[in-house]
Amino acid sequence: NKPFRDIALGLAKRGVGVIRYDKRTFMYANDASTDTNGITVFDETINDAITALQFAKTMQGVDTNAVYLCGHSLGGMCAPYISAKATNIAGAIILAGSPRPLEDVILDQMKYLLGTDAESKKQLQVIEKRVKAAKSPTLTTNTSPETLPLNLPGNYWLSLREMLNPKHGQNVPQSVRFFIAQGECDYQVTTTDYKAWDTYWGNRKNITKKLYPTLNHLFMEGTGKSTPTEYQAEGHVADILLDDIATFITKK
Repeated sequence: NKPFRDIALGLAKRGVGVIRYDKRTFMYANDASTDTNGITVFDETINDAITALQFAKTMQGVDTNAVYLCGHSLGGMCAPYISAKATNIAGAIILAGSPRPLEDVILDQMKYLLGTDAESKKQLQVIEKRVKAAKSPTLTTNTSPETLPLNLPGNYWLSLREMLNPKHGQNVPQSVRFFIAQGECDYQVTTTDYKAWDTYWGNRKNITKKLYPTLNHLFMEGTGKSTPTEYQAEGHVADILLDDIATFITKK
């Protein structure tokens, strides 16, 4: 499955130009894994997204007053911060993003996936301990990754704390528009996260939200209980989402 390709081509067919690029952790995976300081979410996602938004404005044929960010999952989680730091963007599309701490989202995922047998309960206890470590006020860059969720270094979890600080959302200019989309069949990022945006944004205007009852985390059609195995079946991002994104961008 190639959801980002589907989105790029789908929007292009609907008259919206798209810049799509590989993340640093894909292009420079070896460098990232040997970084003794530990990669941060700024290195992984945010800095390049801000650069791409500015680069878009230099391209021939681009309406510089209508440059939008589209982020999925972690990218959606980063969207408010990016929107606060980027210069003069028109808006952002948050696809399956969450304003909640990533470690909480991960814990909910594992509770969903793990069974009720003794071994599963033991695994969950380990995960809960790691989540607690990520939240600890004593967390530092020297905290062992083996004690933290996903074996990611302390520096990464500290950067997530900074990125998710609600002050950044408050610093986004009121003129910036947001479209928040969520699949109801998504077990990775759920309707709990979708609803959490209401608290995050408060009374902010220019927010459009839509829940898609039959779509999963990749915004593809799913049937029955959502599980990781459904990602192994070929699918494509639903046209209804692509229509809604294009409409959001082109019909203000």
